Amino acid sequence: MQEPSEDLVTALESEVLGEASFRSAYYLLFDADKKRKIRALWALEAETRRRILAHLAAHEEAIE
Repeated sequence: MQEPSEDLVTALESEVLGEASFRSAYYLLFDADKKRKIRALWALEAETRRRILAHLAAHEEAIE
């Protein structure tokens, strides 16, 4: 499997940081309790990981 390009890594990092910042600000705005914020961030991390793996799998198929 080819390593992802620097542009792809930068775009994915930017997306992850942008979503995490948005979610964090959203929950702070509505004064959610700590456990709820932690669960939301875990869910965000899992969703982001799933999307990254799906993207890499799609690119791997296209390369082969």
